Amino acid sequence: MEAKCIEGNEAMRAGDYPKAKRLYDEAAAISGERVGQVLVNRARCFHMLGMGESAKRDAEQVIRLAEVEEYSRVTAECLLHTLGEPTGNTKGLLSKPPLDLTLYNLTMDAKVDWVSDIPPSPESLAFSRGKARLKSRELLPAIHDFEFVLHSGTADPDIIPEILRLLIAAYTTTGDHENALKHAKRTSDSLLTAQCEVNCGLYHAAATRLSSTKGAVSDPETDFLLAVCYKEMGLGGKALQLLKPGGPAIWGTLAGRVAELRVFLMYQRGDAEGVVAETEGGHADNTHVDITLLRAASHHALGQYTKAAVGYRTLKAKGHFAGGLVATVHAESKGFHASWIGWDLTDKIDDGVKMGLCRQSLCGVDDDDAVLRDVAVPLEVPADLIREAEAFGKRFIQYDAIGFTPNWRTHRAAGLACWEAYHFLSTPNLSVKALYGVSVKWRQLTDRIDAVFWSSSLPDDEVGGLGLRTAMILNGKPVVKYRRYVTKALEVLKEAVVRQYILTDEMVDQVMGAETVEKVRDVMGRDLVVRLTCDGLDGVRLTVTKGDGITFAITSPCSPSRTALYTTKMTSLLSAPTPTTALHLYYLWANAQPLTRGTSFAGLTILQAMLLTHGIHVCLPPCTQPDWEAMLTPTFEGFNAMAQAWLVPVGPVTIPRAVPETVSDAVGWLNA
Repeated sequence: MEAKCIEGNEAMRAGDYPKAKRLYDEAAAISGERVGQVLVNRARCFHMLGMGESAKRDAEQVIRLAEVEEYSRVTAECLLHTLGEPTGNTKGLLSKPPLDLTLYNLTMDAKVDWVSDIPPSPESLAFSRGKARLKSRELLPAIHDFEFVLHSGTADPDIIPEILRLLIAAYTTTGDHENALKHAKRTSDSLLTAQCEVNCGLYHAAATRLSSTKGAVSDPETDFLLAVCYKEMGLGGKALQLLKPGGPAIWGTLAGRVAELRVFLMYQRGDAEGVVAETEGGHADNTHVDITLLRAASHHALGQYTKAAVGYRTLKAKGHFAGGLVATVHAESKGFHASWIGWDLTDKIDDGVKMGLCRQSLCGVDDDDAVLRDVAVPLEVPADLIREAEAFGKRFIQYDAIGFTPNWRTHRAAGLACWEAYHFLSTPNLSVKALYGVSVKWRQLTDRIDAVFWSSSLPDDEVGGLGLRTAMILNGKPVVKYRRYVTKALEVLKEAVVRQYILTDEMVDQVMGAETVEKVRDVMGRDLVVRLTCDGLDGVRLTVTKGDGITFAITSPCSPSRTALYTTKMTSLLSAPTPTTALHLYYLWANAQPLTRGTSFAGLTILQAMLLTHGIHVCLPPCTQPDWEAMLTPTFEGFNAMAQAWLVPVGPVTIPRAVPETVSDAVGWLNA
């Protein structure tokens, strides 16, 4: 043992810390009663290698030994101080008075300097510096340091897993998912690899990996990460099956995150009652802003306006934009017995409040001391019709597309809106806004956090920037719901760039030959915005920006003048509602994007209502999102050629007249 220690000390003086650690490991295995001396030397070695946790573990073990040399005990104390461990909190520390008072009476700073007297190796310095840089978000220099250590050839094998973990984190944060995944494949830690895949948006791959390694006994970290994958894939039910309630006894330190994810999944599935039960049952942290918001919105959805207002006022006091939802609570409560026909929340809210909700900033909200009334489920509810409407809505809303979680409230609202619109189509002199307004008011009741307003109702000079903005790739990470459209949107982008930018022949070839969005931006050397067309009208925009990775998004300008042009063209089609004109109306509506939120829901609902008058159902192919198909197709002829395949004749249909009498009844029907 002594020979191993001496050889290890010589390696330490030479700066060969990996060799020193190996020798100390061998000495520790045979040290017997003198284990303290070996452990403290190995702790110093760990410290030089930047392996703080290992150094701390050995130092604490030395202090807890019943018989240990005073030199070793004081050295261990100094190391703990150097590592930031409060010595007063180390169990058993200084349980005996020190024997070497001269040594012990050195100041703490002097002792620390003495312990750190041996200069660290270049690899150790780079490792420590890289961790400091990563903590201060100096990502590229941190990556350089970690790659240096990894490729030095002399790095201790024991720290390789830690280096890989830090490199994966750094590359992921910069949006360099290719390098993150490359390093993830080098680690034997399947959980770390799966976490990297999740961070890169590869949820199916991560779920497959985690499912294959999942044992008979539940592992909290594996189950939680697998639930995250299921959530992103739109499989909320499977995620909730994994996230069983149980608190710290089952989930340990993950308990808080598990409770928050359970609440989110319940809300995403339309289970407002479940959210209230979960949050009021003490399972979730009710002081958390997101939990407060989901609980308040669930009370709101259930017509429990008094409790909803309390939650929204709590958020308002914290400066959260959802404090503005107090105004919607009062608007609905005041219109408790108002006729459902023609109801629209847009006209009941102050413009400043609407702007704040759309921009997600708190503004224009004044306290209203009016007494709030809660909605009760109506005494006479056409329960069978409501369930039938829910089943009908499920056929064409939230279709079979990965990333979309089925929401029964949305299904029910879609079915009821479609039936109401079907009968409303016979109204004389029908206007575009009146027709689509039937669906808009139901969408306003579906998700109480969403700000669903007509953009034309907002001030002309402030409405810009409030239109559609949906990313297909966000900071280099594909967005599950929309990644299917990246390829099609890339081709549209390339053609638009060539038409709308001044390029050399060489640049044209490079753009058209680009296989990724990032390559197009690299060729152009700048962020990009291209304008698409819709039957000769101003269509949506495709944007490419580079921050922490590439973001590829589809956006829509939002202006009353633009909406008016679309409305004029749509009005001309209402006079002769054929299946083709119904598709044409949908095509124009999807490109106009006249709502701040909910355009897809309203458009698809009215399309189905119009087609029902001809005995036709909309049957979308799996993973098809009709609004995206419309926005990425420059002419109706092209869209119509594709969309005709979605129409399935079913013959004459009989649609029930299921229309609530009042606003209160409509809320009650959604919760019956």
